[in-house]
Amino acid sequence: MDLKQRLRALEAASGRRTLPDSGTTAVSAAHAAPHLPAVRAAIPAASGRSQPAADLLATGAERALAQRLGAVHMAPGLLFREVELAAAHRHGGQVLGEVCSIGEQALGVALPPPASGWLFLDTETTGLAGGTGTLVFLFGAVQVDASGFRLRQWLLTRFGGEAAMLDAIRQAFGEVAMIVSFNGKSFDLPLLRTRMRLHARALEERHLVHLDLLHPARSAFGARWPDVRLQTAEQRLCDYRRDDDLPGSEAPLAFTRWLRHGEADGLVRVMQHHRDDVLSLVSLSVALAEAYRDPQRLGADEGGIVRRLNRRGYRVREGQRQLAFSP
Repeated sequence: MDLKQRLRALEAASGRRTLPDSGTTAVSAAHAAPHLPAVRAAIPAASGRSQPAADLLATGAERALAQRLGAVHMAPGLLFREVELAAAHRHGGQVLGEVCSIGEQALGVALPPPASGWLFLDTETTGLAGGTGTLVFLFGAVQVDASGFRLRQWLLTRFGGEAAMLDAIRQAFGEVAMIVSFNGKSFDLPLLRTRMRLHARALEERHLVHLDLLHPARSAFGARWPDVRLQTAEQRLCDYRRDDDLPGSEAPLAFTRWLRHGEADGLVRVMQHHRDDVLSLVSLSVALAEAYRDPQRLGADEGGIVRRLNRRGYRVREGQRQLAFSP
C-alpha cells in the first residue's frame, strides 16, 4: 500500500479528510489568509451597514490610534485621515486661498491653473539616508483643486500596509497637474520611486510640473539666513511658530516605538508635525511669490532672485521697485 492509499485509509477510519482528490495541499481555515467577502459576510446584519474589512483586521491598538487621530482604516496596516479646509483657513500670516492667485509665472516656474490640481506633499521616513533601507511611513499632502482644499495623510501601522499606501500615492498623483515640495526633487521623489520599484509599481509623475520650494528659497534668502530649512522659512516669512512640536529627527523613533511597543503618543505628535509641514508649504508658496515680486519689502536678496530668473530664461533687471518679470 503506497503512502496516498494509507492516508486515505486513515481518513476513512477517522471520518476526516486530509488529502484533496485534486492533489493540492489542504490548508486549515485557522492558517489561511482571510478572504475579504467571507469576512464581510460574518458581520452581523443588525448593524445596518458593513464594517470596513480593514477595520475588522485591525488590532485593538490600531483601532484606538485611528480613533485618536480621527482616521479610518483604508487597508490592513494603513490609516487614512482627510480634513476639508476652508479657503479662509489661516496658517501663520497667510490665508490658504491666497495660493490660488500667486500668478502663473511665480518663482520662475510656469504654473498650471489651481483648478487643474496642485498637491503640496511631504513624507516622514525611517531615516534620511534614502535607498532601499529607508521606508516612508507617513505620506501627506494638501490637495488644491476645483473642489477646494483637502488635507490628506496616510500612516502605516504595519509594514504590510506599504503596498496599499503606494497605490494611494499613485492615485493622488494621477489627480493633479502639479506637485509642490520642499527638497522633494532630491529626497522625497527619489525615495518614493525606490519604494515603488520594490513593490513592482511605477510612480508616474515626470510629466507633472514640480515646484520644489527649496530652490527659490535658497536664491532669495540663502545669503541672508543662517540656514534655509522649512521651519526657518515658516518662521521668518510666514510668521508661524510651532507649539510643543516633535522635532522631525524624532519621527523615526516614534514609529519604531509604535511597532515594538504599541506606543501611540509619539505617532500622534508626528501626525501633527507633519500636518504643520504640509500647511507650511502652502503658506510658503504665497510668501515666496511675494518676495519674488517685491524683494525689498521682505528683505530678500534681489541679486539672487534675478540670477535665478535669468537662468530660467526670464528677462528681469535689478534696481526695479518690483520685479515684473516675464519669460
